[in-house]
Amino acid sequence: MRRMSRIGALMALAGMLAAASTVSGMVPIAPTAPAEASGSAPSYDDSTVFVDGENGYVKYIIPGILAASDGRVFAYTDGRYDDADGSPSDAIMKVSDDGGETWGSLEVMGSSDVSGVPTLNVTQPSMVQDRVSGRIFYFYTVRGTAASPTDPTLAQIYVRLSSDGGDTFGTPSLVSDVLADADADLQAAITANTAPSEFAGENAADYGREFFVVGPGSPIQLSSSYAGA
Repeated sequence: MRRMSRIGALMALAGMLAAASTVSGMVPIAPTAPAEASGSAPSYDDSTVFVDGENGYVKYIIPGILAASDGRVFAYTDGRYDDADGSPSDAIMKVSDDGGETWGSLEVMGSSDVSGVPTLNVTQPSMVQDRVSGRIFYFYTVRGTAASPTDPTLAQIYVRLSSDGGDTFGTPSLVSDVLADADADLQAAITANTAPSEFAGENAADYGREFFVVGPGSPIQLSSSYAGA
């Protein structure tokens, strides 16, 4: 039995960003003036970040926002080459240094390219900043492989890491293999009857996951003591 998974210690789903972004790519900018003492609501301006049909993408979908501790704002989303779920897509990003009023050029963080052709479904990016080190994590899911690009049973999670406030990001690192290895250890323990008591009587095959997906939604940091942060 295959089960969909989420990044464990690093990430937890915090819900879609309906209050901060919409599928059309509109995000609110900081209030233009503080609320009056009388209790009147602050005003907001809108900034268009992604527009369907631009930069070679048919559609932008599943957007998210990260407001970093230094004031930089990161907008991330899928850039789809087709309108259908599961179609070739890139995980992309734009950065604002003025609170969301203007945005830099589009950056491809996870590419669908196979031999020069958009092929893989690279999807559902999520970003989080470590509250201790300040490092920024960019997670995304890759469905399929170069050898089997349309295999619907394969999905893995990658992360790119920035230690300079988002100016540069390192090369992608596969992280879902940690979960797959943990599953294999648990399966072996269940089979040998050495697993924790809460797994007594469980079918070991139920814990052999192959489909790992991050997002959609904004992650949160659950611990300040994670060694890799």
